[in-house]
Amino acid sequence: MSLDEQLRWIERLTRRPADLAELEDLAPEDRRVLETIDPDRLRAVHRTQALLTVERWWRARFPAVLATLEHLYGGPAEAASRLVSSPAFEAAQGEDETGAAFVGALFDLSADPDWRGPDWIFDLLGYEYLLSTGLPRRARHEPVDEDLEARLLPHARWYAGGRLRRPALVVSFAWPVGALATQPHDADPDPHDLVFLLGPQDAVELSGDGFADAVELLASGANDDVLEEGLGPSAPTVLAHLRAEGAY
Repeated sequence: MSLDEQLRWIERLTRRPADLAELEDLAPEDRRVLETIDPDRLRAVHRTQALLTVERWWRARFPAVLATLEHLYGGPAEAASRLVSSPAFEAAQGEDETGAAFVGALFDLSADPDWRGPDWIFDLLGYEYLLSTGLPRRARHEPVDEDLEARLLPHARWYAGGRLRRPALVVSFAWPVGALATQPHDADPDPHDLVFLLGPQDAVELSGDGFADAVELLASGANDDVLEEGLGPSAPTVLAHLRAEGAY
């Protein structure tokens, strides 16, 4: 086994100590090299690195989802271990700038027959992803994982053109994601749309009746009469807010 192969195996085992069981598939001389690794020390290094990875890469971007996972798995150490052990971890670019490793790990974890995560966790994940990663990267014209976004946010619609001066994203959520992001807790379903207006550096979030309809009408080029008719009594407030944000 070459030095490069040894290093790749050590990196793999540090991330997934359970892979020690796969050494039987190696040639005897290669297996003897890796069997010198102390399993207890390996697991200790794994726990430390997993916790550091979570803090450095994801804590600030996905705080509520992480708090939920830590409660689900009985503490930060086990949650971190499961996240970095996921096959999706290999999708990370740099320090997981696109969020692909974290989001993919959640999909991997939820595929486990013993998964007991709350029904709202993927709505919350989609919301935290948009605010921390997806929308800022789009605003800065940086690449995003569009396939992963489509899987995570199947009810997202982009609008542009017509009378809109800023691209707008409308996302339908089934749960109260704003409240859950502040404090994950038991929640009742709350179907609603959120509108995000894309700017040069970030995005503005708008919630309330009428904004999603207004964005769709503006993108279609609707004139003021059509807007007022379509939005009804909420038209003055909604349109004034959109004008103030430079949406049209």
